[in-house]
Amino acid sequence: MFRKTTTLIVFILLFIANYANADGVVFEKRQLQIVNSEGKKYNFTVEIADTVEKQQQGLMFRKKIADNSGMLFLFDKERMVSMWMKDTYIPLDVVFIKANGTISNIVERTVPLSKESIFSEEEVNAVLELKAGTCAKLNIKKNDRVSLKTN
Repeated sequence: MFRKTTTLIVFILLFIANYANADGVVFEKRQLQIVNSEGKKYNFTVEIADTVEKQQQGLMFRKKIADNSGMLFLFDKERMVSMWMKDTYIPLDVVFIKANGTISNIVERTVPLSKESIFSEEEVNAVLELKAGTCAKLNIKKNDRVSLKTN
């Protein structure tokens, strides 16, 4: 009985460590692919922010982000989007994505802890946050294609 209880506790702790941030908000992880204008494909593991609570939390208070990971904010419908870096400690590339999966615009190397707003140039239904410098390194630009893989 003790062994089963210990195993269950370890499993729960591993789940929380893998899917929850410091504030206990749990993010689902999914695979996302970007195909750039040269046809090169890049895969990322992204956390999904698809509720108001998750969108408000985002990557706030995190100290690092892996090269092939990010946060994907999903919205119910296309709209103009404004974001900021107020409590975000790491610089990011912010990628605004239209409903058809093409990149509308990118704001590269955002300033950590800034209260300055970051805007989409048109209505979008998703925003992808990646480690700063990723878009330049992988030649990701406006009109490149983004697809979220289904589970």
